[in-house]
Amino acid sequence: MPEVDGAPRAETRGDTGPGPGPAPTSPPGPGTVPAAPSPGAPPPQPAPDGTPTAAAVQALGTPRPPEQGPASSEIHVLTIIGQIEGHQILPGQNKTTKYEHVIPELFAVEQNPQIKGLLILLNTVGGDVEAGLAIAEAIRSLSKPTATVVLGGGHSIGVPIAVSAKRSFITSTATMTVHPVRLTGMVIGVPQAYEYLNKMQDRVISS
Repeated sequence: MPEVDGAPRAETRGDTGPGPGPAPTSPPGPGTVPAAPSPGAPPPQPAPDGTPTAAAVQALGTPRPPEQGPASSEIHVLTIIGQIEGHQILPGQNKTTKYEHVIPELFAVEQNPQIKGLLILLNTVGGDVEAGLAIAEAIRSLSKPTATVVLGGGHSIGVPIAVSAKRSFITSTATMTVHPVRLTGMVIGVPQAYEYLNKMQDRVISS
């Protein structure tokens, strides 16, 4: 170290002041969509008032299943709208209800002691037969009071779902269409396919 007037003095090179800190972040503006959670991140938590957060809606495509604990309402409302999506992903422009979201939500309602009843709002054109029957069977298996209301329409496989609850209602302007089960694509085993469709039709009628 060089000495000045007999006292050691440290060399200085460049700026010795504190380095620049992290850039200040401004809170997101209104209407900002939160980023999707990264894989392995903990699931988004509901807001303090019990309502699902926007991150949960974005991640799941539907409100989170009701969890254990105080509920904002004793009646849980479930909507089944658009086309019921089953084992195949439908085109992006279709309004869909995914059965892998609906079935866990139904059993979460059954396991939550704070929820006393379930109200299902239907406005669907139908969709995957097996997925619709699975939803109908799950609704019928619930021990809590259930009710369905058909708004606009409850066609095709929406009919078994509409009548699967303990009480079923339909608005005066709504319609419901029942038709034979149809199969598209190549059919290899004709007799076997006929028997399969016949049994599927019986399941729809008897549900």
